[in-house]
Amino acid sequence: MLRIAPASPLDVADAAWAQPEPIKATGRFASGSPAPVARIEAAPFVWRDPASLPTRQWLYGHHRIRKFLSLTVAPGGAGKSSLALVDCLAMVTGRDFVGDRPAGKLRCWYWNLEDPLEEIERRVAAIGMHYGLAAEDIAGRLFINGRDMKLTIATADREGITLDDRAVGEIEAAIREHRIDALTVDPFVASHRVQENDNVAIAAVAEAWAALADRTGCSVELVHHTRKASAGIAGAYDASDARGASAPVSAAPVARVLNVMGEEEATKFNVEGRRAYFRVDDAKSNLAPPASATRWCHLTSVDLCNGPNGGDRVGVATPWTPPDAFDGLSSADLLRVQEAVAADSNCRAHPQAAAWAGHTVAASLGIDAQTKPGRGRVQTLIAGWLASGALKVVHRPDGRRETRAFIEVGQWVVTP
Repeated sequence: MLRIAPASPLDVADAAWAQPEPIKATGRFASGSPAPVARIEAAPFVWRDPASLPTRQWLYGHHRIRKFLSLTVAPGGAGKSSLALVDCLAMVTGRDFVGDRPAGKLRCWYWNLEDPLEEIERRVAAIGMHYGLAAEDIAGRLFINGRDMKLTIATADREGITLDDRAVGEIEAAIREHRIDALTVDPFVASHRVQENDNVAIAAVAEAWAALADRTGCSVELVHHTRKASAGIAGAYDASDARGASAPVSAAPVARVLNVMGEEEATKFNVEGRRAYFRVDDAKSNLAPPASATRWCHLTSVDLCNGPNGGDRVGVATPWTPPDAFDGLSSADLLRVQEAVAADSNCRAHPQAAAWAGHTVAASLGIDAQTKPGRGRVQTLIAGWLASGALKVVHRPDGRRETRAFIEVGQWVVTP
């Protein structure tokens, strides 16, 4: 029988258990043998005043919505479990931690099928310490399960796919009993025992979760892995890189992808330890406009103070804003750059050229372009000034009468 534990960031282990009654027995259906359905009829459309239509019930930014499935796709070690828990604590407390605003103080159920409950307690405690939470901030609205509570809603064999109606029924009963607003299943692959690459089988599992969300009015989030990375793919995952069949992406109208910071981005942002930073990309948004800006998070290390030398250290997903290459620069600095470029008739546009304009720009601003961060910043500055028209690219013959791309002054800046 399914049991879910109310949890707090400070005292998860002492929480009481709830025991909802099962409501259905296990049933079997085979691929290609559809269950009986109601008579198919065409429904006449009745026009309604748009003002009378109910609004969508968004629970958390534009990522979690009642009666729908949401999906988070990420490679291993990217921070997806930390972000999922931070999301839950944000919804439970009604606070905006990483850029998504909850609809209020919600009731959340987080089920991690890979880690023991005590490890999840550490993560919740670390989140509480970093964001300054106490037990009263949660007040019985957070429910936690670890891998000790097994879950398999579907299996497959030669006869077809078996959907465990008892397991689904007990989950539904628990959602209704505890009035759960948002359920998070982490990871999706551990919630079933069907072939990952079988799109029909995976579609049946994803549709079972989607149907559960629809029946209960709950938002269901599936945390999913990406397929094994190819060389050089870091920072370049999208929804199509989800592990196994594409059905989960198809079933979820809202999906996001987490990408660990790549080497080029680390150079551009002058960041060390890039693997502790990840980007949250809007991969699919059928119910809302795509996000207008990329969001970054940093796995900030938190000491739990539960042993010698600070005890266990846990990474907590926190918002992070990349440094702006133009920070600290004024119109007077741009004028100095323009004067230096105007005085050098051999400012080549290509970064690999020996006479690259970046060397002139760097020298005028006191930036060391021989370092990766310095070179990355200069490239960003030049790109920005080209876009604004302060600099421009012209093609003309070089000393050997070969046509090359050069950088010259565009529109001169007017200083205060």
